[in-house]
Amino acid sequence: MKWRGDRLKYNVCSGTAADVVVEVAVVVVVVVVVVVVVVVVVVVVVVVVVVIEAVEDDDGEEEEEEEEEERKKERRRRKRRRRRRRRRRRRRRRRGKRRRRRTTTKTTTTTKTRKTTRRK
Repeated sequence: MKWRGDRLKYNVCSGTAADVVVEVAVVVVVVVVVVVVVVVVVVVVVVVVVVIEAVEDDDGEEEEEEEEEERKKERRRRKRRRRRRRRRRRRRRRRGKRRRRRTTTKTTTTTKTRKTTRRK
């Protein structure tokens, strides 16, 4: 390297040191810009994917919650129906038992529900 005026001259290359520095700077700037653009694109894609998945999950959760509520309602309805059936059965049985217990002697009587004569 030799000094010519205020510029630094390389023996290897024909250009001045300033030209070399400018070329290196341009290459560095281009590389940095490319890296930054790639990183930004990757980050944007990741964010978009995460947001889309989150939205889909929210929709899925809402649907699941609605389905769960429907199931709970169905269960309650079934329980009510079962209870009603049991009560009806018990009442019928009790009615029959009460009527039978009343009479000690075996006589033929007509029941209100069945319109037939029955021995007790």
